[in-house]
Amino acid sequence: MLEARAEDMREPIPIPTRSLVSAIPTDDEELLELGEDLRIMGCEGLLGQPWNVQADNVLREFQFERGNQWIGIKRRDLDNWTPDTWARVYGFQRGVEEGWAGRKDGLFTGKFKGEVDPKEGLHPSNCRNPRERRMLEFLMPILNPEKPKQISLTMANTLFGAMSGVRPVN
Repeated sequence: MLEARAEDMREPIPIPTRSLVSAIPTDDEELLELGEDLRIMGCEGLLGQPWNVQADNVLREFQFERGNQWIGIKRRDLDNWTPDTWARVYGFQRGVEEGWAGRKDGLFTGKFKGEVDPKEGLHPSNCRNPRERRMLEFLMPILNPEKPKQISLTMANTLFGAMSGVRPVN
């Protein structure tokens, strides 16, 4: 049993939590393919993270206002999380032409069934290639937790550019 702390007796700050369910293949071959695709994209560090873990005590340190010992630490100050920090923490590669692809780059052309919805974008389940679909179903809940089933044109071009090795991203 966890030890009670002084801040546990105070009124907690409500934290809305959202379930992040990333599709991790159960088949060994598919898991190896996903790992290889993420390695090519330069973000294999994401596969080793526990995306499906949810524990209330993990949020414990964020539920109460803290003293000055928490001010200025990198974990709390997202402005300090530079691309180099993300690369070091998650094992992302650093490339020369990194960043988002453009909406009109056309790297996703022919990869999806049907037309692009002008409002909703693309849907991972409409991806024609099962291997690429698994990559999208794994990454989209992580990259876009608010709308994990919607892929913007910019996101699609960026992901397919990274997967093909045409456009390294970080």
